[in-house]
Amino acid sequence: MEPLTTTPDPGNFSYGEPLSGAERRQTWPDTPDNVMLWRVLTPEGKEEFTLLATISYYDEEHDRTITVPNAFDEYTTDLTSVPAWFTWLVPKSGTHLPAALVHDGLVCDPDQNPTYRVDPPGDPIDRIDADVVFRNAMRDTHVGLVRRWLVWAAVTTASLWQGPRREWPTRNKIYFRTVIALLVGSIAYLGACATARVFDRGYGWAWELPWIPEGSWWSEIGYGLAGAIVVPSLLAPLWLKYWRAALIAGIALAALFHVTLAIAALGLAYQALEWVAGKAVRAGVGWTLALAAAVAWLVAAVMVATAL
Repeated sequence: MEPLTTTPDPGNFSYGEPLSGAERRQTWPDTPDNVMLWRVLTPEGKEEFTLLATISYYDEEHDRTITVPNAFDEYTTDLTSVPAWFTWLVPKSGTHLPAALVHDGLVCDPDQNPTYRVDPPGDPIDRIDADVVFRNAMRDTHVGLVRRWLVWAAVTTASLWQGPRREWPTRNKIYFRTVIALLVGSIAYLGACATARVFDRGYGWAWELPWIPEGSWWSEIGYGLAGAIVVPSLLAPLWLKYWRAALIAGIALAALFHVTLAIAALGLAYQALEWVAGKAVRAGVGWTLALAAAVAWLVAAVMVATAL
């Protein structure tokens, strides 16, 4: 196991001069460590950004300097690629933004025009190695230890699902998709069973978890949290040398199971209300209020059913 380096070194980052939008240079503040972005809306309404100045990161582990973008007209980013439900934990922007932009430049298709360059030149950087660079770069932007390892585990899981190594045969991709599905599916099912046990509800699909004995609600929650640590620990070795990503992602998913469900329910409720409000323009206030009441009742029923 490689040593765990925790000391940030912001000097590993350097920022180049603007190479596009020269007519705007006089309006930019003359201060170091600026990230210069140009906001663009796609025809589908998606928000994307283009870098207006290079960002370089010195990768101490491999003694190389990575610079993004390689070509300004080909590089676009959505900042930190994180689902909306988890932005409370990892926001789209923040101190980690330079690290996220370097990572975005690295996870391109190496068979096409790469959006990064490496000095000294070398082999293309695979996704799984790009994720490690991301983790180390977050350290150097003063991201906390827990948050950066959580983010690393999440992006590594996504990379393993997609197939991080160009030379990987199909069987490797199938294997890791299987063990990822097993971990996520097991946590979702056992989390639902644990919830049913805490609320003393018996369902035909729910397994009577042997590690949660009958007792007070707080003791049952404690046993449930213990299971949230033990179960991912037992499944993590199936991820082979990526076991740490499985352990961190699994424990985080199990511990945040109910928080994720609650945030998802609120997000769906908001989208439903936006849809209802849009219909008000054409359908009238009375019909809209009726729909809003129905949606609110449905969301409340789903949340209660989930809790039970």
